[in-house]
Formats: sequence, structure tokens, C-alpha cells
Amino acid sequence: MALPVEVDVAPSYQQQTTCDPTAKPGAVAFGQLLNAHYGTRVTHISRNCNNGVTEHSEGRALDWMISAYDAQQRAIADSIVQWLSADDANGNPGAMARRFGINYIIWNRKMWRAYAPERGWATYTGSHPHDDHIHISFTWDGAYKRTSWWTGVALRTVTVDGGATGAPAPHTVPILTSTGYHVLRRGSLGEEVRLLQQALKIGVDGSFGPGTEQAVRAFQTQHKLTVDGAVGSQSWTKLIELGLVPARSASAPAPAAPPAAAHPLEQYSTLTLRRGSTGAAVAALQRALSLTADGSFGPGTEQGVRAFQQSKSLTSDGVVIPNVWNALMGRSYFKTGESAPAAPPAAAHPLEQYSTLTLRRGSTGAAVAALQRALSLTA
Repeated sequence: MALPVEVDVAPSYQQQTTCDPTAKPGAVAFGQLLNAHYGTRVTHISRNCNNGVTEHSEGRALDWMISAYDAQQRAIADSIVQWLSADDANGNPGAMARRFGINYIIWNRKMWRAYAPERGWATYTGSHPHDDHIHISFTWDGAYKRTSWWTGVALRTVTVDGGATGAPAPHTVPILTSTGYHVLRRGSLGEEVRLLQQALKIGVDGSFGPGTEQAVRAFQTQHKLTVDGAVGSQSWTKLIELGLVPARSASAPAPAAPPAAAHPLEQYSTLTLRRGSTGAAVAALQRALSLTADGSFGPGTEQGVRAFQQSKSLTSDGVVIPNVWNALMGRSYFKTGESAPAAPPAAAHPLEQYSTLTLRRGSTGAAVAALQRALSLTA
């Protein structure tokens, strides 16, 4: 299917708000696409709903397991995320990410946001560095394959509510431009449309219809702008330069960064596993070690654990304890021979220095004043 020239509209930030972990078709299909091109790797999509806010709990986030510490794997991952986040030939930021309906990407301590591409690949400071997988969260449109990669037609509206059926009512999200004004096109309503109509000296009714679109196209033609009938950053900038609309000095605040996606191993990180253990935790461990995930901790799994422990300077005993889980998740852990840092001493209580004194009626001084403050009396 040929891709359209037009690129899908940039998304808003769409964080998890419901519990529906069933893997959505867009996340599944994208994982299959990666595996078809780069070789099959472990993927994680669904997650239960008690791991904090994460789009995995709505089945629209994909973890594609790949290591930042293997040069060949890192090169593959870097090429994938750069391809998704790059501008196209027409300067559309994150064009391929928008065609897939990707909301944001986290990889190897960096995060890229389709809803704020101007921030680039910003430093990611979440609890997990995402150095053993690429995390990709999809919009609802991406989750249900409604974007141009799958349909051949660029989206012009953003769906911000998924639900279990996958057929929510479309809702056009106002897109803020760098000028402080929103993108306007046929169907837009409100005060900014009225302001635009006044600037173009046409009838003012606050409704962007065919007449307004015709006037916008004429304005764009006159000033050698891209003639598309929509009022975006380029058209607003020209309107401001000509003094037809006031400049807006303050832009809207950027959306809050999405919370860190919980690591797939998080829910098992307090367990101890050894030969003979079975169940979901063992299967997750096996996936993390790139072993066959049969949920049974046998000799092969023990060998894999021992090899991992040796690579991380841990006691190679084949037993997975919380410290080993931390190493698997890329978190701080203690190597063999190291001891955990001592906990900082508790801050001394303000009354500590007086605790050996005996006070009664007639006593005076700083100890009495401290006692009075503790009792909320006049000191």
C-alpha cells in the first residue's frame, strides 16, 4: 500500500486512563513488522493494571527486547528509533512515528515524544534506563491501526479515548503552534476562528467553513505560503507579521512527561527463584535471558542464570534473588564482595539534646522553651 503525501496529524499526549490490557492490533502488528525485518525478538505488550500508569495496561505499548550493550543490537535499535523520529523530506517531524500512531519512544536513557518533537531525544531519568528494550507507546489511533501506514490515508483528527471496542467517537484535539495559536481548518470553531475571520475581512461567525477556507487559500497564495487552506504556524506567523492578529508571548505549557513505564520484571523482583521453581516469574526470567520461556526452572535456566551472574560479577550460584533481579532490570545492584551502603543516620530530633534532663515547675532555659514549643505553648 502506497503512503499518502500528507502525514498524519501530530498526536496529543495520551496516557493510560483505563484497564484493558488486551494486546491491541497496532502494537501486535508493529512488533511483527520489527521481527520480520530484524529477526524475531521477545516482545511484551500486555501488563496487569497494578503497575502504576503505563499504556501496557491498555495493551497499546510495546517492549521490543534488545540490548544497548551489544554493539550489533544497539546499531539495530538506534536505526529503528532514528527512522521513526526523523523529519521527512517536507520537514514533518517524526513523520514515520506519526504514520504508525506512535505517542512516544524510550530507548537507552533517551526519550522522544511525538507530541513534543521539538524537545528531540531528551534525557530520560525514569527508574529503568530502557537499555534492554525499546519501549513504544501508541496513540489510540495507532493501537487500532487507523493511521496511514495501515490505511493509506493520513489522519486529520486524533482519537483520545480507546475503550474496549476500539470504536470511540473521534475528537479533534486543538494543536498548538509555536505562535501560541492553534491550527485551524475546516470544521474548527471558536474565538480564534473569529479572530482569523476578522483579520481576513470576511463574515465573522466563529465557524471555519468553505468561505473561510477559500479566504485562507487566497491569503496563502498572496503571501507565497503553502496553500492548503489550513491555518498553521506559517500562516499565523504571517498574520502576526502583518499586524492582523496580536502576537502571543506565552505559549501553553508542555504536557507533563509520561510516567516511567514499569519494567516487565518489576512484579517478580521480590521473589527468589532456583532450580525447580515454576510459573510466570520463571517464564519472565527466561525471556529476559533470551531462553525458551517454558516456565520451568531446569538445568538450562540455571546455566543461563549462572552465566548472567558471572557477567555482572555476582555470586554464580544459579539462584535469582532481589539483587539479581535488579541487575536484570538494569538497576543498581551490589557485586560480590560489596556491601550495601549504610543507611544515613536518622536526623536527630529537636528534643534529643534535652532528653537526659528533668524539668519541673520553676525550671528555665532553652530546654523549657523547646518543651513549650513541642506542646504548642508560648515559648
